[in-house]
Amino acid sequence: MLTLSKPPPGEARIPVVVTDPNWPPRSAELLARVDRLLGAGQSQEAVDAIGDAYLRCPWTANALAVCHLRLGNTARAVRLLRYIATEHASFELRADVPMVFKTNLATALLVGGNADEFLNTLDKLGGEDHPSARQLRATAARWKKSLSAWQRFWWNIGGVAPRRPRLDGPLGDLRDRPVGGRVCPLPPQGDGK
Repeated sequence: MLTLSKPPPGEARIPVVVTDPNWPPRSAELLARVDRLLGAGQSQEAVDAIGDAYLRCPWTANALAVCHLRLGNTARAVRLLRYIATEHASFELRADVPMVFKTNLATALLVGGNADEFLNTLDKLGGEDHPSARQLRATAARWKKSLSAWQRFWWNIGGVAPRRPRLDGPLGDLRDRPVGGRVCPLPPQGDGK
């Protein structure tokens, strides 16, 4: 029997990229591209892909902040995230923005070495059922539990952290509700019967 090593032209099966339903339609294609680049570990290429598109959309500003966070440009990430996630006059977290902007801000604060502001932001998050908020709270709880009595004393008295909480996994999220896989299977062909 004769078989083809490749599908015939025009019949290639292209994976469908999972997008977040909260992404604005005008930015969804760019955000999906950035997501693919970040998934491949190409943060600088993702920054280049965004260019100045972040000026028009808070979702692309969030994506740019995640890129900078992963590149180690923490100060830039914090500035971008503060701009989209906080009230400009008071730096209080905004209630009208997606939770992912706030959790990315908390992450950037922690990575930037500001454990105290990280914990304060974490206390103000809300969103008890949000996966990123739960993950950050678990990180903070593990860290607090790992401190000796003496270290807890100095932390409670003067905010002196012997070491920062350690984050696991990639820094920051593009989606409001992170998903396990980046690519979903192709939808069934035909009527599904």
